[in-house]
Amino acid sequence: MKWLLVLLPLFAYSQTITLTPIGNQDVIGIPVTVEHFVNYVPNHAISSVAYTALGTTGTSVGLSDDSNVGPFPIGFSFEFYGQTFTQFRICTNGFITFGDQSGRYSPGSFPEAAAPNGVIAAYWTDLFPSSGYYTNYRTEGTAPNRKLVVSAHLTYYSNRNAWVDYQIVLFEGTNKVHTTITSQGWTTTATQGVENHQGTLAATPPGRNLSSFNGAGTTFEYTPMALVQGWESQGTKNTN
Repeated sequence: MKWLLVLLPLFAYSQTITLTPIGNQDVIGIPVTVEHFVNYVPNHAISSVAYTALGTTGTSVGLSDDSNVGPFPIGFSFEFYGQTFTQFRICTNGFITFGDQSGRYSPGSFPEAAAPNGVIAAYWTDLFPSSGYYTNYRTEGTAPNRKLVVSAHLTYYSNRNAWVDYQIVLFEGTNKVHTTITSQGWTTTATQGVENHQGTLAATPPGRNLSSFNGAGTTFEYTPMALVQGWESQGTKNTN
């Protein structure tokens, strides 16, 4: 005899199923096919939106070469790939993270397991905080429609005479993300987009995943898709 055992979701708790024998029925060694109902965390939809330069004022953040500093307050609860955060970190090399402390300067191809993970990259490449640079962040607006604005003005490590300006914006409630390259004084290989916390899922604008591009004056919007529910097999187990 083969049984099908269906487990309904109980958040993160494990479940113990007890089989009670009827009469002399032996319940040891019965093969049971186990399935459970899960919420799959999906990816983000990407769209190009009208470029709107926002102000660059805010709390100043000091950076050094290849540093990843923080954490800093977002100002509201922000959900990113199924996890909720109230703090973030800033890396010199054009991205922010939600806990990952990587200062990696060489851009990777999203998605990849190597750090950084749980990342939003406006312009991930080897940047440098030359004299006159700034990195600022601020939370503006009123609940439930606040937004976090991160602004940066940095040079390239290999070209200290060229500057790049970018912004990353997080939106309360919708959990949308904007990445903007305000100006770009040099073209080199870079990556733009969002990647999940395991490095297994990512969304990148066309032509901006470990590519050479000039994105000055462009903004991309990343909208989290709805959770996908479904049955997931856990294989066949023998009862004990």
